[in-house]
Amino acid sequence: MDPNDDATRLVLEDDTYALVRRRYGVSTWVPIPRKIRWCGGALLVAAALLPIIVLLPAPVRETYVGQPASQVSLDITLVHLLGVFCVTLASIGLAGVALRANNIADLTEEQAWKLAGIETIFTAFIAVIGVLAIVATLALVAVGHGGVDTVETFVDRGIDPYRASGSAAVPVWISSLVAFVCGLGVLGLSVAVKRTTR
Repeated sequence: MDPNDDATRLVLEDDTYALVRRRYGVSTWVPIPRKIRWCGGALLVAAALLPIIVLLPAPVRETYVGQPASQVSLDITLVHLLGVFCVTLASIGLAGVALRANNIADLTEEQAWKLAGIETIFTAFIAVIGVLAIVATLALVAVGHGGVDTVETFVDRGIDPYRASGSAAVPVWISSLVAFVCGLGVLGLSVAVKRTTR
């Protein structure tokens, strides 16, 4: 056995979970602390919602936003917050999986496979729901940077990124602040997980 080979090293270290993760599939190839760090980065990117609105061209702001950009409430911020909460909760779940795998003294292969399955669920949750919701929200809100004509094209097709119905609308600054705070918290969580796991 080559002691420099990753698989050999994991066998010598008796790291059952890491061995199972190597065999499980695409969703477990990236180390959990790195996944959590990426989630933190995605959440900090999500905080760009407010700057995107504030920096809209004046004609777009006047036509579609109408009030000071920092105080505007939009329906689309609900989707933004959904993405933020999904990424945050999935990050906490991934941290739980990493800590559980690390704290079981004699982790059986069956337990390792279950944990790998749970890790995959949280990873899919992040990719499919969380990040997709964040990217879609930022992309739709950024449409206004193409000018009034671009926004009108979307509105004519039934997509109004700046619609504010009142009851469902959330202030943009709150959504951005939540994303920023969650992003910092998740980045801190990634550091803590890296320090406490093998």
